[in-house]
Amino acid sequence: MRRLAGAALLAGALVVFLAPPAAAHALVRRSDPADNAFLEKPPTQVVISFTEPPDPGLSVIHVLDSAGRSVERGKARPVPGEPLELRVGLGPLGDGVYTVTWRTLSKVDGHVTGGSFSFGVGVSPVGAALPKGSFRPPTTPSPTPLAAVGRWALYWGLAVLASAAVVRFLVFQDRPPNHRVVLPIAWALSVAGLVAMVLAERSTVGVSLGSLLSSSADSQLLRQGVGLAVTGLAVGFDALRPGRISLVLVGAAAAATMWLHTLAGHAGAAASMRWFNVGVQWLHLLAVAVWIG
Repeated sequence: MRRLAGAALLAGALVVFLAPPAAAHALVRRSDPADNAFLEKPPTQVVISFTEPPDPGLSVIHVLDSAGRSVERGKARPVPGEPLELRVGLGPLGDGVYTVTWRTLSKVDGHVTGGSFSFGVGVSPVGAALPKGSFRPPTTPSPTPLAAVGRWALYWGLAVLASAAVVRFLVFQDRPPNHRVVLPIAWALSVAGLVAMVLAERSTVGVSLGSLLSSSADSQLLRQGVGLAVTGLAVGFDALRPGRISLVLVGAAAAATMWLHTLAGHAGAAASMRWFNVGVQWLHLLAVAVWIG
């Protein structure tokens, strides 16, 4: 027991001290001007570099003077050759403190983040009064109940579909149960979950459904929709011609949709060992399906 306890403590210590820091969402890595920068000459633009590629069409950058008036020119645009950066032009600036507020949608995971920082022209921004409600640390909105329910429904539906083939061959063998009702219900549950996730994200971002689905960030959701459509065809084939082959097709299609969902998360955003991280999370989802089965 002492050796076992010692080994457990050692393993726990290794996990704590060797684990790398976790990073997620499109947060500010650096900016020009920098936060609390003191400038002698006014800048002509503000450039922000993020930790994940932002979607230019669904990201905004505003620059406010001390009275809360916008001084930027035009919308935030990508910097050519720099997928992590956005920039916005500025009009003529006088001496004073200026606040930059930003909100962005990550191309990688589709999550919204926002925050603000300030810089001074001819005066120090440290301790200066800022426009009311303009300053806030980087934040990510909490998932809405619709988003949480949608994600649960997608997971459960895919898990039941992927488990069908496993249960068929490892448990029931030559005496399969009547699954013609279970599989369509599981597929409908997963489709309803994806629809709920799309509607929840549209509400969080605050744009029309067409603008959301046409953005580069939400191409991941469309890919998952294609995966569910293929899975639905497999479920329909199994309803018409039930058998081993049809169940294998259902399980394979559901597993492939799980893979697409994993690519759309933070595992797919990893700068290093991306495919290892995606593979580990995908195997985790498959293990959940086997366990549920």
